[in-house]
Amino acid sequence: MDFIPVTPFGSAGVTPDMVKSQMNCARITDFNPINKWDVLRYLSCIRKEFNLGDRAITVLQALLSFHKGDVLDPKGNLIVFASNQKLCARAHNISEATLRRHIARLVQSGILIRRDSPNGKRYSRLDSEGTIKRAFGLDITPLIVRFREFAAKAKEIVRQQKELAIQRETISLLRRDLRKTLVLANQEFPKVSWEMFSARLEQIVLQRLRNFDATNLLRIQKELEVLAHSVQEMLKTLIETAYLNGNIDQIERHIYDSNQNIIAHAELEAIEKPPLAKTPAPLYKTRSNIDLKTVLQACPDIQQYSTSKIITWNHFIDVIEKVRPMLGLSMTNWQKIKSVMGPLSAAVTLCGILQRIDQIASPAGYLQSLSKRSGFSPLPMIMALCREQLKSSRVAFDDTLDGPVYLLANKKAPSEIRTEPLGF
Repeated sequence: MDFIPVTPFGSAGVTPDMVKSQMNCARITDFNPINKWDVLRYLSCIRKEFNLGDRAITVLQALLSFHKGDVLDPKGNLIVFASNQKLCARAHNISEATLRRHIARLVQSGILIRRDSPNGKRYSRLDSEGTIKRAFGLDITPLIVRFREFAAKAKEIVRQQKELAIQRETISLLRRDLRKTLVLANQEFPKVSWEMFSARLEQIVLQRLRNFDATNLLRIQKELEVLAHSVQEMLKTLIETAYLNGNIDQIERHIYDSNQNIIAHAELEAIEKPPLAKTPAPLYKTRSNIDLKTVLQACPDIQQYSTSKIITWNHFIDVIEKVRPMLGLSMTNWQKIKSVMGPLSAAVTLCGILQRIDQIASPAGYLQSLSKRSGFSPLPMIMALCREQLKSSRVAFDDTLDGPVYLLANKKAPSEIRTEPLGF
């Protein structure tokens, strides 16, 4: 072919993109032959990158079907001159208006080039040997020139799709594990409040993940991993505690003596002996004088983690045990800290840390550092928190006496105030 037109038929002008596409196709001899169905498959994968619909890919497939053979050779004829009627028939009988619209979109995307005749018709002229000398129609040369670009983009999209599929799969597995773990937790430990975890899980589940990108999916995955870790740590602690308590009973149940007379005699003595008076359980001891009312006044946030009002130290300890895994403190480290500070001092200190959780980057690390201080007492921390609470309340606090004393707004005498002092 001795001359190739570069401008479209009719009133349509030339755009910079058309000129750029023409310049790229001028180097066609520098490229190797390609398989036309490979490039079609790549374009089907990346069609959204060019704002192309599935109908545009169908039209391109119909165009390629009129090119003889499966290989696009840079040295051969790359202009398709089939009529609109034939193209519509091969494109599943779409209308001519739809065909023209999608061809225009393919031209704008730089995937096709118009080689229009003087009258706008598509046809070819043959030489004396029957070889195509000149053709007018749609040039598919850009498919060869941009083949590597299409292939690279398609491989990147496939990689991203695989990563998204793995992320969605991981999120689905985390949601399933959390649901079934919470069901087990509610069945085995119904007295523990699991509503907070269930409510947070439902908030995450209600989000529609279908249209989420990789960043949002990663955020959801991190949230679920943190929630799953908190639930598993809390459940692990409860199971370990129940297992340790159950071991003693299990050992007692396995005591067996083959001498039935001795057993009967022991049972008879147990009936004849009067029951021993129960000795009161020893109080918790810490290194400072402090009472439960003072702690609750200084740290009101701890009450949010209990289904009922905290009125006893045992109840307070139970709530702290529930909060402990939420702060990232493992059971092993917690046992070490309690052995150093004492159970109640450790619990009160952790309660104070919870009250200032927004100011502490690592609650577990901070508690470990406090436990290493010689003679540490949680009393100064509680006193400081009391002062903060009293600034916004009608309660006055006097720390000049030996130990905390509350003077209420109704001017009651200190003797009328009910407290729970402990000896330390």
